Parts: sequence; C-alpha cells; structure tokens
Amino acid sequence: PLPGPAAPEVTMVIKGDDLCASIAAGSVLAKVERDAIMTAAHERHPEYGWAGNKGYGAAGHLDAIRAHGPSPEHRRSWRLPDHDGA
Repeated sequence: PLPGPAAPEVTMVIKGDDLCASIAAGSVLAKVERDAIMTAAHERHPEYGWAGNKGYGAAGHLDAIRAHGPSPEHRRSWRLPDHDGA
C-alpha cells in the first residue's frame, strides 16, 4: 500500500452525468483538462493532428499512426493501426 490517506471508495454510476450535477461537472472538467493535454501533445507531435482531433479515432489521426507509427504519447495497450514500416 502507498503511504498517505486511504483512497475513497468509488461507485460507478451508469449515465451518472445525466443524474447528478457534480458528476456532470467532473466530466466537463476532465474533458477540458484532457483537451489541454492533447493540445500540448500536438506541439510535440504535430503530425498526429491532436490540436484538432484530441486523439480520437479520426481518419487523419489513424492515417498518421500508419504513416509515422505511434508516438511515445500513444497508449500501447490499445489496438493501434499498423505502421507502414513495421
């Protein structure tokens, strides 16, 4: 176990952002933060178009993975398109 306070218990709520304002607010905050992270990643790797697609499976983003291979920013646990040079 890690030092410090115990992690709070987490309860998953399907469609929770439709039911609870604090869940909806957290969802918005998480998306805004994620978009900022992806925009910063675009500065390091503009070939993937992250400023516009935020890493979602847009055709141009998938084509960039095929052409350039995955960057260190990509999740390797996801099934990514094959790189042309692989």
